[in-house]
Amino acid sequence: MKSTRIAVAVTMAATVALSAIAGCGDDQLSRDEFIAKMEEGVGSSTANQLTEAGVKKEDANKIVKSFASCVYDQIKDDDELMAAAASDEATAAIQKQLESKTSNCASAMQEEMKKVMGAGG
Repeated sequence: MKSTRIAVAVTMAATVALSAIAGCGDDQLSRDEFIAKMEEGVGSSTANQLTEAGVKKEDANKIVKSFASCVYDQIKDDDELMAAAASDEATAAIQKQLESKTSNCASAMQEEMKKVMGAGG
């Protein structure tokens, strides 16, 4: 299913986004800062993938923001994961941990995509 492939790609992109926000200082980013950084890092390309799959641009942006919010909510209390991400240590173990913690975000994203695509996908 195309929506599944896109959601998996976005979940993987979250690891890249976490690495991209590294070096933003020693303090953990606020929710709004995190979401903005993810939108800057992967949001544009992800939104483009969604619009190419038939999702309206405003819906695609909403889906990306919702996904970024979910990812933040899932990892914000994991000091070890946030510290590893902030130090550019996106190892395979960190990626696996991130995927595990955010799998519900990918599922929610898939469901949202089904809704906006008329359950086609």
